[in-house]
Amino acid sequence: MARARDPTGRNGVELLSDVSLRRPLVVRNNWSPDCVLCDRYYLTSYRRIIPFRNPTCYFIPYYKEGNKVSPNRGKLYDKYCNIKKEIRKISTQNINKPCNKQNEVFSNEEDILDSLVWLKHNIEPEFKLYQLWSETAHYRLSKHTIDNNDNLKYPALKKPTGHILINMDFDHLFPKKDQCLIQKFDIFKEKLKLYLKNKDINLNLNEQNLVKKILTPDILGDDDLAVIQLLPYLFKPVNIKVPKKSTTDGNVSKYLMRKPSKLEQASAVIVNITNVNDLKTTHERKIDRAFNCGLTVQPYVAIVGNQESNSNDTIGYYTVINDIYYKLETPIKALDTCFKSFHALNLQYPQEAEQIWWFIQDFFFKITDESKKKFIGVQCLIKDYWNQYRKLQHLL
Repeated sequence: MARARDPTGRNGVELLSDVSLRRPLVVRNNWSPDCVLCDRYYLTSYRRIIPFRNPTCYFIPYYKEGNKVSPNRGKLYDKYCNIKKEIRKISTQNINKPCNKQNEVFSNEEDILDSLVWLKHNIEPEFKLYQLWSETAHYRLSKHTIDNNDNLKYPALKKPTGHILINMDFDHLFPKKDQCLIQKFDIFKEKLKLYLKNKDINLNLNEQNLVKKILTPDILGDDDLAVIQLLPYLFKPVNIKVPKKSTTDGNVSKYLMRKPSKLEQASAVIVNITNVNDLKTTHERKIDRAFNCGLTVQPYVAIVGNQESNSNDTIGYYTVINDIYYKLETPIKALDTCFKSFHALNLQYPQEAEQIWWFIQDFFFKITDESKKKFIGVQCLIKDYWNQYRKLQHLL
């Protein structure tokens, strides 16, 4: 008589869940010909529940072939990860434990690396994406000092909702400061109106039209956009250092000082486009121009649409980072996302408009930085801004 085969594939007890009857079935060990009759019910039930179960659905090990990486997968591995997360939640060993940022040690680095592999190859489901993005924030942002722009390799940042991930990282870097620009902008706008009414400023025709929109907007919200467009023109351009190519071998050998125009300074912060189809073309032109000048194209805001008062076109607000175009709801949100991207992605402010971004960092976010450059134009504008406001308050 042939020996009966143990369907579990091992000597032990396996607990299965009967989905239809909602009760456990036990396949007993010590399988032998004597127990075939008494265990016929369990064997039949076992085959009825999982008749064609493939072992790979339970576990597929880590596999790497060239640049293609396949992380651990399967039901058993998911169960293992979930149990470890629950254990970490109830563990109090590392709560309020002081950390040394210079010699950072990640106790669960193996899990973090697994999460990073998932983030490099997946963009959904979103709840898991946001969970793993938050859990790996400290590790990813700490690596910025070693691997610059490391976050840009994650495909989730290229989604239309990728700006949410930038906001999450900024909140991790600067807790309780993620709403500073949005909360303070209306107050800044009203004080700026008083400043423009009582301060003699030499403005060209385009700048005068922006001031008119700020003081007497035709449509609700026009003054918000006009404030953002006028902001770069309130600063006098300063000299910047750009590399100069040698005429002998084409390598960078010297630096040349040049002063950008006000238009160049403003274009490094915000550009105006009539047709959305010209968005990519404009970006390519910016890259070509920056390459010829020895500069780089940093994140900027793009306003798309006809901004004339008699136009019925819908205006779109974008934050542009490399070849990524985030469409935002308002111009304030676009400016806010653009500013946060410099810090979340460890990018430098554009040289042509560096003082504008330093003003936003200092005035709205109150972020201190040891490497902060002191621009006389920024300090003077803030000083004049507050002096004009105090005079008006005193008169009232």
